Amino acid sequence: MISSLIRFKINFSTEYFPGNNGAYYLLLNKDLLETGTFHYRDFPLLFYLQSFFAFILIKINLLNFNQVIDLVSRTFDSFVPTLSIIPAYLLSKKIIKDNKFQSLVIASIAIFHFSFFTLISDFQKNSLGILWLFWLMYFLFKINEKFSYKNLGYTFLFFVLVGLTHFGCFGVAILIVMINLLFIGLTKLTTKKIYKFLIVTFLLVIFSFGLVYLINPFRLYSLIEIIEKSFSKPIILMIIKNEPILPSNEILEITLTNILSIAVLILLTKEKNIQNRNYFFTISIAALIIASPFLNYKIAQRLYFISYITIKPLFSFLIKYAKVRLTKNLVVYFSLVIILSSGILNIYRPVFSNMNKQLYADLINLKSKVSFNDKSIIISRHGLEYWLMWILKVNAIRKDEVTEDYRRWYKDIYIIRQKKLKPPFGPAGINGLPFQEPSITKNTKLIFTSDYFDLYKVLSMPKDFSTFKERL
Repeated sequence: MISSLIRFKINFSTEYFPGNNGAYYLLLNKDLLETGTFHYRDFPLLFYLQSFFAFILIKINLLNFNQVIDLVSRTFDSFVPTLSIIPAYLLSKKIIKDNKFQSLVIASIAIFHFSFFTLISDFQKNSLGILWLFWLMYFLFKINEKFSYKNLGYTFLFFVLVGLTHFGCFGVAILIVMINLLFIGLTKLTTKKIYKFLIVTFLLVIFSFGLVYLINPFRLYSLIEIIEKSFSKPIILMIIKNEPILPSNEILEITLTNILSIAVLILLTKEKNIQNRNYFFTISIAALIIASPFLNYKIAQRLYFISYITIKPLFSFLIKYAKVRLTKNLVVYFSLVIILSSGILNIYRPVFSNMNKQLYADLINLKSKVSFNDKSIIISRHGLEYWLMWILKVNAIRKDEVTEDYRRWYKDIYIIRQKKLKPPFGPAGINGLPFQEPSITKNTKLIFTSDYFDLYKVLSMPKDFSTFKERL
């Protein structure tokens, strides 16, 4: 309940939807309610769930259409992800067994960790995907403990739910399941059963790739590319150069995850009387991979947020199997420090939005002065594009995604630059450099100016569209 109230406070701290990409969720829910389709091909489950609740409130007619979408999206994100405490507690209880207090403390990390409060507002798919991931890890534990088709069915169900919710979480789910299958194959199967095992593994890979392809074919290419380039341009090099790629608390968190994973692996190799060894080997190795400092920096930025899910079962493991009582107590005390410090700090954390009253009024004024149509598109900095689509009802794209294809697709191309009241969002969150405004090409004309925005029309298409992406 406390965790939900903290998320509620964060989500409702700004007048307009918080976060850099918050309006993205408003847009897709609106698309689904109005047309039954999405403007962007994305993992759909979150939007179907939110649109279902929004549809009910719209029928009650208490608020207008846009207000309902905003209310449902913020409220859903405040309360539903905290249900992760249920599978987290069941898993801790399964591992620790004898001490309910310790099980509850460790389980509470699932909904009080710093990353849990980072994955909020414009990370809603992540936080829902993590709920399914905790259920997946719980039933995977039960399968490793004692196989049954019932547990297999639940494991597959939550595997699919992750796959329908979030790309990054699904990648982690695939990784965990594949590592676990590998350990089962190496330790439990006879030569006669190995062929069946290989067939099952092959079918799981085909199913996973097929599900991603059905949702968005381009995401399948991204998944293959991630596998190929996982350890190119490692993030550790940027951290050593002191580039603002990660906040310091996140560097501390991944360091902890790596140390914890190595400690558990050492204990697994030394101690023989450990139940469910394959499961703990799986989680430890998965943790080392998704929290690796040698990951490609773009992949690392996405996976590090999710890596905290592995801490909980590993802490439970140490409480259960560490021989020194001091170690068990330190794990509990350290967990309490995480819970209390994260809870307190996130109550008072600053919350930002890409929109406010002045900017909104300015864009409404722009809308009354400039006529847009289906063949119009506005190039903006990242984060502003979704608000342009929401307010102006025009196609918009961030400058980094512009390609020469837009020459064929759109007749009128505009560039918008914000001059004042910019939020501090950037590639490294709110701690590094902000996202850059698009560059102005030579053949442009200023057609609208105000206190906050300048809008330019591109009079003739540039030969090289990368000119929009240049840093100013």
